[in-house]
Amino acid sequence: MKVLTASLALVGRLALGFPLLWAGWEKLRAFDWWFEKFGQMELVPEASAGVVATAFPGLELVVGLALVLGFWTRAATWLTFGLYALFAAVIAWLLLSGQAAACGCFGPDSDLIVDGAALGLRLIAAAAALALLGLPNSRFSIDALLRVIVPR
Repeated sequence: MKVLTASLALVGRLALGFPLLWAGWEKLRAFDWWFEKFGQMELVPEASAGVVATAFPGLELVVGLALVLGFWTRAATWLTFGLYALFAAVIAWLLLSGQAAACGCFGPDSDLIVDGAALGLRLIAAAAALALLGLPNSRFSIDALLRVIVPR
């Protein structure tokens, strides 16, 4: 049973973490495009839009990498839940404000549209992050390796 839950935790971490890595990388790769796209969405006051747009790709990369590697897994999972819940809220706000267009989630080459399916996927991902919190830490993680190297 331990192998099953450890494997499930690993699959969950990878399934939730790799999209964050991909999204963060694509935003950094086309940063000028992302910066403009974020400003057009009018999600935060104009005075802070530049700071948020600049910080966001790095946050996605750091959280995604920590989750995939299983480093500070519990904190990374809580942050993953927060990010996916935030994404769901942003998509809901864009839908309600009539801005149903390409979301920019995965860079300028992505054709993902802000719609109910996108909202549903983000809600499912947020719920999956909460479920992942209920699983014991996986032995397939940096956290587990550090416990072996530096026992408590």
